[in-house]
Amino acid sequence: MKKSLAIALGALMAASVLGPATAAKPSPQVVEGRIAIPARHPDGCYTGLSRHLWSLFGESSNGAVGWTFDVDKTTWNKPFFLESTGGVGNVDLDLTYYLGDFATREEFINDPPPAAPGVAEFETHEGPGEAGKVPKGAIKAVVCVFAGEAGQGAVGTSFKYSAGKGVKPSGK
Repeated sequence: MKKSLAIALGALMAASVLGPATAAKPSPQVVEGRIAIPARHPDGCYTGLSRHLWSLFGESSNGAVGWTFDVDKTTWNKPFFLESTGGVGNVDLDLTYYLGDFATREEFINDPPPAAPGVAEFETHEGPGEAGKVPKGAIKAVVCVFAGEAGQGAVGTSFKYSAGKGVKPSGK
């Protein structure tokens, strides 16, 4: 009995010193969604509309004029890809990272509402999606459909966002 207890205690002590055999590595963040219509703005995509809707209604606002999601902090300073996976019309997705949290519903309906947090915008208009590095400090992100100069954006646009170490665009 003493011998098996000593062996068990020795194994337990060795395991606590050596730690786990394999450390879990963070997996990429993947977000997929569908946006019904563009959020038209003179300067491009109006991600502020999605931010306001999120502050008032939360996740249930996703899909109307944009898609809001929490950014996984393990993806900071890692590559991201935002790709169109469907839509009718001229698909041009934009992405805005918010470097602070959105106002709560109660804060938003105050007069005046709190100022918008800082942003990092990816709005190249050189293709259907965006790519880059997730900015450090990004808390939330908003995907929206650019309506173009003539207001002719895609409808029913679906997308895939992936971020993290080792991510690549789909098909590559």
